[in-house]
Amino acid sequence: MQKYKIFQVKLTQEQAESIGHQDNVPDWYKDYIDTTMYPDHTKVNKALYLYSHVGNITAKNLDDVYHVGNDPFDNPAVEYLSNPSGRHMHSLTVGDVVEDPDGKKYFVNFAGFGEL
Repeated sequence: MQKYKIFQVKLTQEQAESIGHQDNVPDWYKDYIDTTMYPDHTKVNKALYLYSHVGNITAKNLDDVYHVGNDPFDNPAVEYLSNPSGRHMHSLTVGDVVEDPDGKKYFVNFAGFGEL
């Protein structure tokens, strides 16, 4: 068993409130949408400035991380971390980033993981 770091986009309350009140969509929001709707290594790498380290999952491998990360609530394999938005890690979803114990990063894709 090894510890994997979980990175997710956690918008601040101010960011979330600003989305619907602007005539022009901010660039950071376009980057966020790209990571969740059309992820690939280039788009996710470009948007890494939006991500926060929100938790750790103790697991055997990436597939196990995905399994645990899709039912993280009250799971002792999940360690929740504080982050700037104040929101906890949510279940793993497309565009989230997982860092393995060797520091190699992967993003959750529609089918499996993509390497960053």
